[in-house]
Amino acid sequence: MKRILAVAAAVLVMALVPGGYLLASHYHASSPQAHNPSAQAAAPATVAVAVSGFPLYYDESGTASGYFADLLQQVPLGARPWSVLPLDEAAAEAAVAARATDAALVALLAGQDTGSLASSKPLLQSAVSLLAPAGAGHLDSLKGQRIAWYGPSAVAELLVRRGATPLAAASAAECLSRTATGDAAACLMDEQVAAATIARLNLGVRIVIVGQPLATINYCLLYWPDDRSMAASLDQWILGLKRNGALASLQRKWLGALPPAQTTTAYPLTLIAVPGAGFVLALAGLAVLAARNHSLRQVLAQRSVFWQESERKYEALVQGANDAIFVLTPAQATILEANQRAEELTGYSRSELEHMRFHQLVPARHRRLVREWLIDQGEEGRIEEVPLVRKDGSIAVVEISSKVARSTARTARVCIVRNITERRYMQREIKRVTQFSERVLENMTNSLITVDADCLVTACNRAMSESLGSASDIVGRPLDEILKTKDEPLGRLVLEAMQTGDTRRHSLTLVRPDGSELPMAVTISLLHDEQVVSGAILVFTDMSHDLRNREEAQRLAMLGALGQVSSVLAHEVHDRVHGVHIGVQYLEGKFPPDDPRRESLAYIRDEAERAVEIIDDVLMLIRPGKINKRPCRVGDILQQAIESQAKRAQENGVEITASLAPDLPPVAGEAVQLVRAVTNLVKNAVQAMPQGGKVRLEADRIEQNEGGRKSQAVRIRISDTGPGLPAAVRARLFQPFTTERSGGVGLGLSIAKRIIDNHGGTMEVESRDHLGTTFSIILQAANERGGR
Repeated sequence: MKRILAVAAAVLVMALVPGGYLLASHYHASSPQAHNPSAQAAAPATVAVAVSGFPLYYDESGTASGYFADLLQQVPLGARPWSVLPLDEAAAEAAVAARATDAALVALLAGQDTGSLASSKPLLQSAVSLLAPAGAGHLDSLKGQRIAWYGPSAVAELLVRRGATPLAAASAAECLSRTATGDAAACLMDEQVAAATIARLNLGVRIVIVGQPLATINYCLLYWPDDRSMAASLDQWILGLKRNGALASLQRKWLGALPPAQTTTAYPLTLIAVPGAGFVLALAGLAVLAARNHSLRQVLAQRSVFWQESERKYEALVQGANDAIFVLTPAQATILEANQRAEELTGYSRSELEHMRFHQLVPARHRRLVREWLIDQGEEGRIEEVPLVRKDGSIAVVEISSKVARSTARTARVCIVRNITERRYMQREIKRVTQFSERVLENMTNSLITVDADCLVTACNRAMSESLGSASDIVGRPLDEILKTKDEPLGRLVLEAMQTGDTRRHSLTLVRPDGSELPMAVTISLLHDEQVVSGAILVFTDMSHDLRNREEAQRLAMLGALGQVSSVLAHEVHDRVHGVHIGVQYLEGKFPPDDPRRESLAYIRDEAERAVEIIDDVLMLIRPGKINKRPCRVGDILQQAIESQAKRAQENGVEITASLAPDLPPVAGEAVQLVRAVTNLVKNAVQAMPQGGKVRLEADRIEQNEGGRKSQAVRIRISDTGPGLPAAVRARLFQPFTTERSGGVGLGLSIAKRIIDNHGGTMEVESRDHLGTTFSIILQAANERGGR
């Protein structure tokens, strides 16, 4: 009899186990899924549940159990069982957002946005309240208070917004214990979880709820809105839980709350009325449970590996980032998290950084700006070149990029901080070197120009632009268009250098826009871009100076040779020619005025006089100048020069005029030589206009500045309306024996230049084709430099 009873009891137990399982699912028996074979065979629904902050998820032995563990593991979703995947709070939400799980159980503050995910009706609603030691009274203000907290991260944000210092607790028991021991002024957590924990720890007389709740927490399931099957199942499931009293039963079991009086659980007695049917149901139920449990274990293992790998990758990505990363609270910019590079940059450990205000890392004069920028900038922003103070007091220059990151669990501001100290130093060095290079190029006396691979000008220095015009008029134009040569085109020489890859040097003659020629040497160096020739640098050296040196050497050699015969010219030739001149004058007096022989004698006299003048000019060039300076009136000098050339001017039809500025000071010099210099210039002007023209002499007072000392001077200008001087003549105008006039010797301008140089003055010439020539002489006033 006992054996029969034992067998019957075993059968009864086997029947009640699956019967109880089906009993908990009885509320959806009438739903379409209950009669849909495909729905009944559906895979388990995987739900990510945060392992911290949720009501009693772990019991005291560390087993994953509690209010939600019972709710999700013991009560199936229609025909689909649950598979629970424990994760941290952020990862749970991210799991459903990435569709790695079917749903996620999260804690939402009332009214909190869920973004792109849909939210079920609350499975549980609870108030978030402050708990403090009994007798502490009401906390008027949380500002500056140390408040322990436990639950979802949204709870910490409530404290930050009220100016409190949040102290995270790993469990509800720890949160209450820190408050009881005085380590925290109070604690903030779920009221129901607090009540259950206080009862379990026997703290009822020591810890009490103070004030009104700070917020309401809704424990909801998040899922994708397009998952209509999940949405329909959740709504029916939650409604059924409320109808059959499962929610109230579990709440009483784990949180100590009493269910509503009217709530009862109806058990279908028909399931155990027939033992034989119960036995059959037991076997079937066990088989279904075994299959579903095997499937659940497979999904759970796969999802667990996936999230473990995701967490490792995330951790490696954040910790291996080249930049410092800080996670801040949006309201107060309090640092919640920091990576390893943040520790290296600031010198603080992560534990030191956490709960610091970010703007405490910048100098005091920048804190207000950074704080307002972080709090008020909006969704994202960037600030450049901010000084950051390290723990050791040294300064790093950083660049900060900030963006608000939102999730259903919390909102945070992520700051990426890049150390640009070295980059800024390199930028300053590059700028310094660039400016130095530009100054070197701009102050080069040599002309420089760069071209690209097509021989188009890309840049030039100041020396080149002064020769050819402004840089804007040169850049972008073909090289041969702006630099014309008398020899082979310059562009061809550049292309040949590019083809051979060699640095080349050429001598050539540039032709200026006015037709004058300029001897130059050009060095062509190639520019490379990743070992490809991209252009060339052309450096020009003016060879006219060397040419002038050679010509000057030739002139000095010639003058040296003339110097050797100067005594012969002075004593032998000059005296003899002068004697001939006197003799001819004597013979003219012996013949009557109408004697035809007087004409021949006059010719001989004029030629002898001409020879004497040439010898005197040569002697003037080769003998050292000796000047006895005295004050000379400029008007007298000009008048004598005009009178000496009046007859020749009349013969050529040339009009000579003079203009003197009032109060003109005298000049220091030898009057005879100055008259000779001006006369030579007037004579040249008259001879240049055989068909008539005008010669104008002007004199005015000017002021000079030599070495910071101002002095008075007189400028004499001799201008004509002749054809102008050819460019070839202008280049060697003051050299001896330079002339374009038939029968001329070419000493007049050389003598004039020599006289002015001996007086310490200057002589310059301006000439334009068909517009005439102007000679300018500048002499110091007689009262300057001791000239009296």
